[in-house]
Amino acid sequence: MAQAALTNKGGSPTPPAPIQDAFAGRKPRSLWADAWNRVKKNGGSLIGVGSVACFMLVALVAPLITPHPPQLSYPGKTYLQAAWINLPKDPLHTGNPDFPLGTDSIGRTAENSSKRL
Repeated sequence: MAQAALTNKGGSPTPPAPIQDAFAGRKPRSLWADAWNRVKKNGGSLIGVGSVACFMLVALVAPLITPHPPQLSYPGKTYLQAAWINLPKDPLHTGNPDFPLGTDSIGRTAENSSKRL
């Protein structure tokens, strides 16, 4: 008999009245708001969202970090150190702010090495 009290005329289960009242008083949310609330509750998904956001930020800032084209070689600017390195006894290989991460053996910028692959 208790089972009959929890079903409606179609035979599907009906939640108790306090639960119905709680949902009836709640304002409706969009699917995006519901999804964001579920993401906030899951720590792993927050780490994933943060990682994707960091990669997007790096992609947006990349042209500022690597102002030189990857194919261009700068003769006379070989084996430069990173910009923050200062070698007073070897001024040819001291860091240069024009090449923030230095250059390789033929004068290509080191920050563009991943673009050549």
